[in-house]
Amino acid sequence: MLRQLIHSDTHTTSRVQVGGSFRTLRFDVCNGFTNQRISLLYRVVAAVRSGRAVVVPRLVTDGRTGHSGSQQVMFGDIYDEGHFKREMRKASVIVVSENVAPQPHEYLDIDDVSRLGQFAVVDHVSIPCPLFSLQIQPHEDTLLWSVLDALVPAPWTQVSCI
Repeated sequence: MLRQLIHSDTHTTSRVQVGGSFRTLRFDVCNGFTNQRISLLYRVVAAVRSGRAVVVPRLVTDGRTGHSGSQQVMFGDIYDEGHFKREMRKASVIVVSENVAPQPHEYLDIDDVSRLGQFAVVDHVSIPCPLFSLQIQPHEDTLLWSVLDALVPAPWTQVSCI
């Protein structure tokens, strides 16, 4: 899987490993777009703290997180995913596309982000929407700004004026 990930995802250039195993963090976002951005901030912090790569989430367009009938779009439909990956790499955060990450059934679902440290030996973990679930430390401010700066609109949304 690691070899496939590195070769399939040209923006992934380093490995997030502990004991030789590749580790990822998958998560849901929740509510409206602003809360989804905040969820992403918390998720990147959790991934960095736990030494995991971040799997980009699907975004919801109707605020019905957790419901099988929610309207979802790919991260790259809203944000420039390539730019996000490149900017996160500069901040030493590995971001993985959903299509090259392990399949959802390969993840251990953890119901509380505060318990993430208890599962350090598990390669792939998934957590529910992390909105306001972490106490952000002052030294993590730079990381938060890096995430926000990396979230630029997808290229198709950019209109040029003539």
